[in-house]
Amino acid sequence: MDRDVLILPRDIVHQRITWALAVVFAALSALAVLLLLLVSDVIIPGGFEGNPPARYAYFLENVYEGGDQLLSRPSGVAVSPRGELYVADTGNARIAVFDNGNFVRELRDFDLADTEPEESDADGEGITDTGGKPPRDFETPASLAFASDGRWFVVDISQGLLLAFDEDDICLWSMAFEEEGPVSVKVNVDEARGGEFLYVTTKSGIVVGSLDGDFDRAWMNWGRGEGQLDNPAAALTFVPSKDEAEGEGAELSGEAGQATDGGGSVGTSTRASTRASGPALLLVCDSLNYRVQAYQSFDSSPTLRWVFGAPPSVDAPLNSEDSDRKFGLPVDLALSNRGKLFVLDGLSSEIVVLNAADGSYAYTLSDAGSDNGMLFYPEALCWSKGRIYVADKFNDRVVVFEDIDESAPLEPPVTPKASFNRWLLMLPFALAMLAALVRAVTIRQRRYILDDSFIEALRVNDELRMFVIDNLREICVPTGSETLLAALALPGVTLRIEAFDEATVFELLGEEPRLTEREAAALLVAQKNARRAYLLTASWVLATFAHEKSIAVVTLGEMKVMLSDIARSKQRVDLEALYEESDDKLYEESEGDDLWDAYDDDEEISFL
Repeated sequence: MDRDVLILPRDIVHQRITWALAVVFAALSALAVLLLLLVSDVIIPGGFEGNPPARYAYFLENVYEGGDQLLSRPSGVAVSPRGELYVADTGNARIAVFDNGNFVRELRDFDLADTEPEESDADGEGITDTGGKPPRDFETPASLAFASDGRWFVVDISQGLLLAFDEDDICLWSMAFEEEGPVSVKVNVDEARGGEFLYVTTKSGIVVGSLDGDFDRAWMNWGRGEGQLDNPAAALTFVPSKDEAEGEGAELSGEAGQATDGGGSVGTSTRASTRASGPALLLVCDSLNYRVQAYQSFDSSPTLRWVFGAPPSVDAPLNSEDSDRKFGLPVDLALSNRGKLFVLDGLSSEIVVLNAADGSYAYTLSDAGSDNGMLFYPEALCWSKGRIYVADKFNDRVVVFEDIDESAPLEPPVTPKASFNRWLLMLPFALAMLAALVRAVTIRQRRYILDDSFIEALRVNDELRMFVIDNLREICVPTGSETLLAALALPGVTLRIEAFDEATVFELLGEEPRLTEREAAALLVAQKNARRAYLLTASWVLATFAHEKSIAVVTLGEMKVMLSDIARSKQRVDLEALYEESDDKLYEESEGDDLWDAYDDDEEISFL
């Protein structure tokens, strides 16, 4: 008989452990897939509903190389009045300069001018005095901006400095912020005060100062409410036309008011001279509130003109499937000379285009990826002379697009395929875990029914009796057989007495006259537990009839074969242990003498 035919209680325990481990394995596999999905959401984020990609900008080129080094994690871009592209090559701790796509020079350590700015008369907390002469090396250059006279400004994040350079790349001054380090810098035109000013964002607000580093205005209002800010990433001024300011609006393709471009260089107004301008707007990229806010009358009592986006739900701040969410994470702004506001979404890896006058949505550029025209966690952008430059940070490049007139004929957009619900990948693991859990719970203990002939065998066979004591936790007998077990010592084994229907016994005897009444009683008990019962018997007649009734039977002969196999296996194990013990003992006795040296390497040593 195959030993696996008789399933013992320890086998049931092993089965339960196996299925429990299957549950654990399925759960760990599901967790691994879940983590993979979450990581894929971060590495290759999905776009947000409501912003289908459009083709109102054409891909022109990628910029990867800067001299003898590839770009590494670029975090800022700006175009000088001379048309040179400055790239904050953050990973290489330098500023790389390009002209028509060709690398021309780099700036790592810089010369210091003889003059420094005077201490700031800043009005408001969070603005401090100058940091004195800056270090001679960049560490993590990021945001860049140009003034119309060629001066340029850069934020070094790790040093917490705002640095100013002239058109010959000579450092003029540095500014340190004690309480909140600078996040970004833009150069904006202020028509009311006349001239250009620096707009520097910090964690909780915006500070404004002259190009010479004299900061005298601030708006610090951290929070989630309307008008409040949380880590603003950029601030641009925009002067809409009078009609737009009064709320009549204008098409994005029409002429817009005066604006600065996204790189900080000042764009000239394209507004017709006959059109009067309205109040200037301050457009702020409110990053951690996931929105763009437009302030009016910023210098006196700021009021909101429009808002695009909203802070996420407190319960699900990172739920990218929220259909009401407009941005993944806005990280920078740029303005065209036609009133387009380009909002760079770093998490969704796309550019959302709005009407700067009223905040209405226009279209979306690009998508997440590494192909031409795609972005991968971009960090900054600027607009200059009809081109959009994007610091494609995690693709280690600068991507250049051509901003075209949206009235121009376009190729029909490609209809995106229906997105596959990746969470369906969890279904097989969930089903496997459920099946394994159900199986582990439904494995039930077997019942072992002994007839009188098997009980008699226990009385005369000590080896069989010890097997029952060692392996069976519970045995069942029909009513009347308990008297036979009374004289047997079966410590640790629970005895269950099962009643039976005497009338049915006679029916069984009618089917098989060779059965005795006691054998028929044992058969009835086994039938009551047919799905999980073993009938142990020494009667060949009962075993044959039980097989016909589809009852699992183990005969005395099969039990003896099993016991013989167990004995041989135990003997084999004991013999191996004896050999190992003998080897160890002999080695210990010979340790330190020349026993092993007495034999050549080719001679065989045998131990009897």
